[in-house]
Amino acid sequence: MKGEFIVKNARVIDPSRNIDKVCDVKVRDGAFAASVSKSAKIIDAKGLILAPGFVDLHTHLREPGQTSKETVETGTMAAAAGGYTSIVAMPNTSPAADNTSTIRLINDIIDEKAKVRVYQSACITEGRSGEKLAPLGSLSDMGVRAITDDGACIQNAEIMRNAMQYAKMFGLFVMDHCQDMSLTASGQIHEGEWSVRLGLGGWPSAAEDIIVARDIVLADSTKSHIHLQHISSAFSVDLIRQAKKRGVSVSAEATPHHLALTDACLKDFDTNFKMCPPLGSEADRKALIKGVVDGTIEVIATDHAPHTETEKDREFNLAPFGIIGLETAFSVCHEVLVRSNKIDMARLVGLMSTRPAQLLGIEAGSLAEGMPADFVLIDENAEYVYNKPLSRSKNSPWLGSKLRARVVRTFVGLLCVRTALHIIICLFGSAAAFAVWARCGRFAPRLQSFALKPSDWLLLGALACAVLLGCIQAGSLSKKMFAHDECKAVFFYAVGYQAVLFAAIMLFKRFAAAQINFCVKPCLRGLAMGAGWAVPMFFVLALLGVAVAFITLLLTGEPPRHQDIVSLLKKCGDAPTLVLAGCSIIVFAPICEELLFRSLLYRLTKGFFA
Repeated sequence: MKGEFIVKNARVIDPSRNIDKVCDVKVRDGAFAASVSKSAKIIDAKGLILAPGFVDLHTHLREPGQTSKETVETGTMAAAAGGYTSIVAMPNTSPAADNTSTIRLINDIIDEKAKVRVYQSACITEGRSGEKLAPLGSLSDMGVRAITDDGACIQNAEIMRNAMQYAKMFGLFVMDHCQDMSLTASGQIHEGEWSVRLGLGGWPSAAEDIIVARDIVLADSTKSHIHLQHISSAFSVDLIRQAKKRGVSVSAEATPHHLALTDACLKDFDTNFKMCPPLGSEADRKALIKGVVDGTIEVIATDHAPHTETEKDREFNLAPFGIIGLETAFSVCHEVLVRSNKIDMARLVGLMSTRPAQLLGIEAGSLAEGMPADFVLIDENAEYVYNKPLSRSKNSPWLGSKLRARVVRTFVGLLCVRTALHIIICLFGSAAAFAVWARCGRFAPRLQSFALKPSDWLLLGALACAVLLGCIQAGSLSKKMFAHDECKAVFFYAVGYQAVLFAAIMLFKRFAAAQINFCVKPCLRGLAMGAGWAVPMFFVLALLGVAVAFITLLLTGEPPRHQDIVSLLKKCGDAPTLVLAGCSIIVFAPICEELLFRSLLYRLTKGFFA
C-alpha cells in the first residue's frame, strides 16, 4: 500500500522490541514512521493482531522448469495469503540454480511476477550432485544470501567442510538437508510400527541424526554457522540442544506438519501425508515441540513443496515426497503451539518472522521506525475451511479441513511506493522534454554561437532533468539487456551494421558525387545522420540511466531495482519506455544537428557533401 496511513486499535506484537500491547502503527512512504499527516488514511483493526510479516526460509517455487507444479506468481500469491512477506526460494529448479546465469534468469522472473519479496538461494554443489562446489564467490556477487542442496544432501564431509569455509568467507548462509542417502534408498515412511503395518520401506531416524552430528562437528571445527533444515527426529533435537550449550553456531528449523502430524496419519496410504523427511512418531513430534519451547529450534519454516495431482494420485511408493504449506502454516502452528499453551503469540511471531529475518540478515521481522512496512493483520478467532488453495498445486493434508486463526490481510511496504515515485519522475521527464523541444528552434542557433541568455540556461537545466529523469526506463532496460550474452551479440551486430552503413554512405558520396542529383543528397545526408546518431544515442541513454539511479538513490535512499521497473511496465505497458526514449531523441536531434552536424561534422565532411 502506498501513501500514508495509520492502523488503529490493533494488538501490536513486535518480538524485535518486546512489544505486545494495543497501540497505533503509522506508515509513510512504505516504511514504518513515527508520525504521519492529519490526512492519513485510517485503518481500524480492532480485535486483530498486527505483527511483522512472516519470513519463510524454505519454499519451493518450482520455476523455472517445473511450472506445472508452481510458479513464482502463484507461489508468492499463496505466500501472501499465508502472511509471508519474504521467502527464500530453494535452488532445486530445472536447471538447478548453481550458476550466475540461472540465478539471473530466476531473478528476472521474480522481478516480473513476485507478489512478495523473494530471496533466491543457490546450490552448494554443481547440479546438487554433492561432488564439486558451485562458484560460491560469483553467486555471492550476484546477491545470493543463502546456499543449500535441499532435496539432496552432500555425503562427502570434505566437500561440506570446504563449503562452510568458503561460505564464511563470502558471508553466505549455509542450510543443509540432513539425510544419509545410504540409509534411505528404499525408504518411504518413518521406520517403526507403521512402516511394518503398511508394508512400506522404512526410513530410519538415524539417516538424519548422522548428518546432523556431522554438520555440528564441522561447524565447530570451522567456526562457521550451519542451519539445519526440517528437523524431524527427537535425537537430532537433542544433538542440537547439546551443541548450543557448547557454543556451536547452529540453528534449526521445524515444519508445521512435523509439529502437528505423525506417521499414524499414513494408515490410509494418503500420499498427501508423504513428505521428506517423513512424518515421525508421536515421541518425535513431542520432542520437536519441546525443542521449540526451550529455544533449541529457532525457526518454523514451511518446506512448501508443490506437486501436481497426477504425480500424487498414484501408488504410494511412486508418488513424490512433499506437501504445500504456505497458506496453512500459521493456522496449524497456532493450533499446536498457542492454543495448547505451549508458547504465547509473541513467541510464535518470533519463530515465523523475527528470528528467520535475523538469521538471513534481511530488513524484515520488525515494526521499528524506518523498517519496510511489511506486516500482517491476524484474526485469532477466525474459522475457515481450507478448500481453495492459491497455490497451483493442492497436495495438502489439510485440504478440506476446518482451521482456526487466520491472516486476514498482508501488507508489503516499499514495492508499490517506489513504483509510484518512478511514475512521477517519468512524467516530469516527459514534460521537461516537450518544453525543451518547443523552444529548441530558437535555442539551437544561440547554443551553436555560444550566445546564451539566462532563459537558455534554464532550458539547459530542464533538458538535463528531462534526460536524467526521463531515461530511467531506457537505462534499466539496457542494463537488463546487457545481462544476457545473446542480447550483447545482437547489440554489437547492430553497432557493426550502423558503422558499415555509415562508411558505405560516405564512400558512395566520395566516389559518386557527380552522379547524385539534388533530390538524393538530402536522403543520403539524412541516412548518414541517422547512422551516426542512432548508436551513440543508445550509449547516451544507458549512461544517463546510471545518473538516474544516482538521483533516485538521493531521493529514496536506495537505487532503483528491476522489480520496480518491471512493475511500472506491467502497469503502463511499454509506452513509458517508447515515449521517454522518443522524447530524448526529439530533444537531442535538433540540437545535435545544429551544433555538431552543421559545424564540426559538416566542416570535416564538407568535401564529401559538396
